[in-house]
Amino acid sequence: MIKAVFFDLDGVLIDSETIQHRYLKETIAELKLGVPAEAFIALIGSHKSLNPWDQIITKYELKLSREELAAQLFGHRRNRFLALNKREIMFPEVPEVLRQLRTRGIRTACVSSSSPDYIEKALTECGIREQFDLIVSSDNFQRSKPAPDIYLYCLDFFQLSSDACLAVEDSPIGIAAAKAAGLEVMARINPEIDLDQSAAQQRISSLKAVLDYVNSEVREHV
Repeated sequence: MIKAVFFDLDGVLIDSETIQHRYLKETIAELKLGVPAEAFIALIGSHKSLNPWDQIITKYELKLSREELAAQLFGHRRNRFLALNKREIMFPEVPEVLRQLRTRGIRTACVSSSSPDYIEKALTECGIREQFDLIVSSDNFQRSKPAPDIYLYCLDFFQLSSDACLAVEDSPIGIAAAKAAGLEVMARINPEIDLDQSAAQQRISSLKAVLDYVNSEVREHV
């Protein structure tokens, strides 16, 4: 039976990846960089240590350093995004799904590659901070996703085996990290961004599918 569910934040609990992708397209058009927004899909779900700036600069023959490119693309876009109250982009089913999981005695963790300050602020703005037993950032580990370290820590924290836990991710990087830790993975589909989610056991359009899965697990063991 499932005893804990581990949720990524961006793209799973809040629709931030869609918003950021739209901002990115606008910025690229304004700067006339000649780089498709899809080139930056590899950034989704990644820790800052893994960003593939050099590959993009080389492929598109940009006359910019990685620092200059990052500053131009993410400077004002970052401020615009950080100013957005994350409650406005939280997926509507999230509070009820978290509440029902906890009512059933299922432990929950938020497992993100974002910074601890950003995670805390986003969850607090959404009003769901207290729904998590554990909140953990890749900043706390030497190896970030796609390495399994952050998920192995969650298993150790809850003292559970991987077959008693479920991960919910959206990016290929996050899916790879969870699978490397031996977890079953549900991948939340983003209709606007073509992410390779083929490694996940299930692809879902709503977190209500998590409740359905947990309920079916309970019925099987009654």
